[in-house]
Amino acid sequence: MHKFLINENPLVVLPSLAEAIGLDEAIVLQQIQYWINVPTGGRNIEGVKWIWNTLEEWQKQFPFWSVRKIKLILKRLRDRNLIHVSQFNKSKWDRTNFYTINYESLDQLVLTDSTRECTIEDSSPCTFSYTETTTDTNAQNKEQPSKAAHDRKEEKKRNDDEQFEKFWSSYGNKKDKKRSRSAFLRLSKADMKLAIDGINDFQSGKESKFVSNPATYINGRRWEDESSGGSSHNAIGWE
Repeated sequence: MHKFLINENPLVVLPSLAEAIGLDEAIVLQQIQYWINVPTGGRNIEGVKWIWNTLEEWQKQFPFWSVRKIKLILKRLRDRNLIHVSQFNKSKWDRTNFYTINYESLDQLVLTDSTRECTIEDSSPCTFSYTETTTDTNAQNKEQPSKAAHDRKEEKKRNDDEQFEKFWSSYGNKKDKKRSRSAFLRLSKADMKLAIDGINDFQSGKESKFVSNPATYINGRRWEDESSGGSSHNAIGWE
């Protein structure tokens, strides 16, 4: 086997999940799911399986990311209510975080397609079922996947366009719409919503001419900037 092609435990992620919540978030969420499924790991608390790792331990699993990057990804997952984070340590000096997945929020966020046979727990590729009866039936069935894919693509395009127009109408500094649209459409569905929801706080108290170019706001993920009042998530230590 080639040394760069799966000769170690791989990180698995579903394209549909990455599209819905972002690639980085999907990778980390799937890894949390992996540890939850390990029978001998974690801790059951009131019927919920929790797993724990320090940021340094997470970084060993994601050596291509810095500790700061991992901390930010975990914060995004928590802000979107996709994971719960708590501390169950006996010592007040032990600030190791415990993690579990909010499956209800995940189900609400990720759109399911009745024609797809893959799930979050199953990393197998999505497939379509065919009935091999006649030549006409086979020809018709061969058209179904491409038509379904085309319909999904068109629906996604319409939804993305609607979200961008909502963003554009809310953003005060209307400059460079083409570049802003291109940057916006690269966001995941969840980040589109966060970008729109964060506009008011970001431009509060500023004249429109002093508000960043919208493309800069998007590319810099400025909705994640902490407000002057500080973050409301400091109750849980992220160190």
